[in-house]
Amino acid sequence: RLDDALPDPAEPLPARWSGGLLERLAHHAARTPDAVAADDGTNRWTYRRLASGAAAGADLLTRHGVGAEDVVAVLAHRHAALPAAVLAVLRTGAAFLLLDPDHPAEVLRRRAEAAGCRIVLVPGDITGATTLLPDRRTVLTLPAGPVDEPAARPADAPAEQPDAVAYLAFTSGSTGRPRAVAGTQRALTHFLDWHTRHHGLGPRDRVAALSGPSHDPFLRDLFTPLWCGGTLLLTDPATVRDPDRLARWLGEREVSVIHLTPSLGRLLAAAGPDLPLPALRRAFFGGEALTTTDCRDLARRAPGVRCTAFYGATETPQAMGVQDVGPGEGAHRTVPLGRGIPGVQLLVLTADGRRAGVGELGEIAVRTPYLSLGYPHDPELTAARFTPGPGGDRVYLTGDLGRHRPDGSVEYAGRADRQLKIRGHRVEPREIEAHLAAHGGVVHAHVAAAGPDSVHAHVVPARGVPSTEGELAHWCRRALPDHLVPAGFTFHDRLPLTANG
Repeated sequence: RLDDALPDPAEPLPARWSGGLLERLAHHAARTPDAVAADDGTNRWTYRRLASGAAAGADLLTRHGVGAEDVVAVLAHRHAALPAAVLAVLRTGAAFLLLDPDHPAEVLRRRAEAAGCRIVLVPGDITGATTLLPDRRTVLTLPAGPVDEPAARPADAPAEQPDAVAYLAFTSGSTGRPRAVAGTQRALTHFLDWHTRHHGLGPRDRVAALSGPSHDPFLRDLFTPLWCGGTLLLTDPATVRDPDRLARWLGEREVSVIHLTPSLGRLLAAAGPDLPLPALRRAFFGGEALTTTDCRDLARRAPGVRCTAFYGATETPQAMGVQDVGPGEGAHRTVPLGRGIPGVQLLVLTADGRRAGVGELGEIAVRTPYLSLGYPHDPELTAARFTPGPGGDRVYLTGDLGRHRPDGSVEYAGRADRQLKIRGHRVEPREIEAHLAAHGGVVHAHVAAAGPDSVHAHVVPARGVPSTEGELAHWCRRALPDHLVPAGFTFHDRLPLTANG
């Protein structure tokens, strides 16, 4: 029977503990203290220095009263000290919130406020930090210079709580307000342990940080090399956005592992032909649909690369589905989402909550004991998205539509709602519409995708209050991340409505 290949929602999925990030850091600091943990091109931090910096940063935070159940904002400049700042927060028992300094100050303020942050930790002596987050928050600087304390031993690190809140990450919200997701170390390190073991990542690997720091996939960039004893390589955002500069940097730094969106992969493939990537051996794609053509185009630049598609969400968190792409696969096709990683099932559920059969359309649900804790301060939304599955335990309803293939893997079939994917980010059009509606010159707004990289806004202006495209774009840039700012505006006398309004 075809359905015999499908995951059994009654199969036991016990939770295991893969160990904590601080424990792993102490292990590497003891065994390979002089290996380079993080390198931003100007600053190089060894594992000894990283462990010492995390301990010194934790002491600094503790002196300012930080402890369990606090959330510390880390202004995540791409500095080699960034991992030390994040690990310093974890050493105190608090949770971290990564804030991208390239985002507008209003975005940073709203997220810090929603998370209840009273302390902002800045890796390195970064000027301008107080102007980004001035609202009665204490800004502390993690010293970027040498730290003389000896490397932390395993016994020095505090006991890590696998199911406590370890970090907050924000997603686009349909209400126009920031929506936080609370993640745990159990879920994060389960992924890291599987990821590094299954894909053979180790101390010789050099992993590039390409995601935006406030985007949940950045945690893969940040912690994958630190888990396996490799080197984290950081560069400025302008390099990531420029195909030639990016390809040249990846080649010069001999990057061997990247996590990226298919859109960024296509950007990289479009770089000049004289910029090969001979050291690149693993490319992990996520955030958007991947095609076999995307993989072939990247392989022309990096002949030794193997491509893998990841599927997951901020709520799952990290990658919960995986599909390898074989070298030289045939005609252009979309790569399926694949199957769940160990301890995870990708289910397809019908409207009445039963498991769909092969080829039957339904909503994709993630069943695993490694889900996030949900949305802080929003129990109703948490209960709506994290529900009992067919087997009675907790599943996350993704809002993605899909079908089971005969081999048990899952293929994507669109969204059940209006949510969009722009440059790998989840975008709720209602968040942009709510912000535009708050402008005095806008009566109605409707936002739709304008390809994979941008959105377009359709606007009904207020009578007697003329607004220009530039004015509305500026209004959005003041308070929205770049991927939420419409690339264009069309003005209408009224929005066309269906017969039922």
